Amino acid sequence: MEDTPEAQLVRHRRSLPMYVGSGGVATACHYAFTIFSVEVLGVPPVAASAGGFVVGAIAKYYLNYTYAFRSNLRHSHAMLRYVLSLALLFVLNAAIFAFLQEGMGVYYI
Repeated sequence: MEDTPEAQLVRHRRSLPMYVGSGGVATACHYAFTIFSVEVLGVPPVAASAGGFVVGAIAKYYLNYTYAFRSNLRHSHAMLRYVLSLALLFVLNAAIFAFLQEGMGVYYI
């Protein structure tokens, strides 16, 4: 069955807010993990933020796959593309965070 332009519009009206919302939830997971790791577990802030990035990425993948896009792709295919796209962002996030936190003395939160 082919998608009509009307059906595509309805799907996009639903998926865009879900995509934005999943980003908010993922960010909250990242921050919560980072703060918990530093304050409760005593993990150094850069390592805690790197772990928080992974936790947020997992939350975002699940929410986008399941709710925002209702994907029919096999996880092996969808996850591979997602992980490859995040690899550079993971390194960039850790590098910028380390520079700000350790290099410039900015408070980790």
